[in-house]
Amino acid sequence: MSPKRSTCVGKAVALGALIGAAAPSAHAGAQLELQLFDVQSVDFAGDPDNFVAQVDAASALGLSAGTPLTVVSVGWEMNIEAFAPSWRSDLIALFTDSTQTITDAFAVRPAAAFNSPGISDHSSGGQILLADVGLPDLNLFDGEFVVEFYEFFADALDENEGFWNGSITLGFEEDAPRDGLVQLGDVDQGEPIPLPSAAAMGISALALIAARRRRA
Repeated sequence: MSPKRSTCVGKAVALGALIGAAAPSAHAGAQLELQLFDVQSVDFAGDPDNFVAQVDAASALGLSAGTPLTVVSVGWEMNIEAFAPSWRSDLIALFTDSTQTITDAFAVRPAAAFNSPGISDHSSGGQILLADVGLPDLNLFDGEFVVEFYEFFADALDENEGFWNGSITLGFEEDAPRDGLVQLGDVDQGEPIPLPSAAAMGISALALIAARRRRA
């Protein structure tokens, strides 16, 4: 292992141990699908070059804006691409409430076991309850959340190091008039890639990361 990556391993343990494969659980509440089209992965968490989106989940689910919600599960069907020398395991999506409070945050790291550049498909196999993997539910006091796509280790600062294509689906404790759909990234590229094949998967609790809102 290179010195660069040895340093990162120590940081990973401090930020929250990676949780590996978990059995999907049935969930009856409302769901919101995030369709990702060539969403870029650029720099460390909190960098202004990262792709950051604030999503009004309540409105997307047909509820009144500002309706409180609770995220209790997550699932994904994802194609992850990393350009050398970056690794596929570097690509992380961090979910917080609209204030970007990290206490209840959780992060999705689909290619956690792929310490190499390249392109690969990853599936959670369904919804995974956060409680089943030792993570707290994500409370959205105003029905909104922020998602930031970033690199665990940025090999080339201020440059795109990979792409997310596919979908991440959040499950909510509450029922809603409808399930929601939000598209992020370069939506002119067409439909996201459906990827049913199961591969490596991971969710990590990143309670010590100080993320910040993307600067204009």
